[in-house]
Amino acid sequence: MIAETEIRLPADAYDDATECTNRLAHRFGVAAGAITHQVVVRRSLDARKGTPVCVLRVRVWIDEPFRAEPAPPPALRDVRGAPPAVVVGAGPAGLFAALTLIERGLRPIVLERGPDVRGRRHAVARITRAGIVDPENNYCFG
Repeated sequence: MIAETEIRLPADAYDDATECTNRLAHRFGVAAGAITHQVVVRRSLDARKGTPVCVLRVRVWIDEPFRAEPAPPPALRDVRGAPPAVVVGAGPAGLFAALTLIERGLRPIVLERGPDVRGRRHAVARITRAGIVDPENNYCFG
């Protein structure tokens, strides 16, 4: 059986796999050895009342072998010939914007400032070693 449930752990035990397994076994009324695999889907901290508590949403495999399957590739639209849209910057926000444009049927053109990664290495080294910042080539680009 594969199930998903929410458990609460003391904040200092949020990464204790044994404690998590024991709580899951108790929740499902099985022996701890019956749990073959568990994956934390969501983790949050509830500090509203008294002692903080870690709330975990866990997917659990009980008496069933776990088979890791590769994630399917994203189904992207063919946007060749679609109207272009310009995205400035290839950082996380720029790449996400480009992906969103593709999903909406537009052809993103991503503009990036500064040299390629190899060229940036030297500028970043100058920042960390000597504190010299090149305004045209630094951490903030890409």
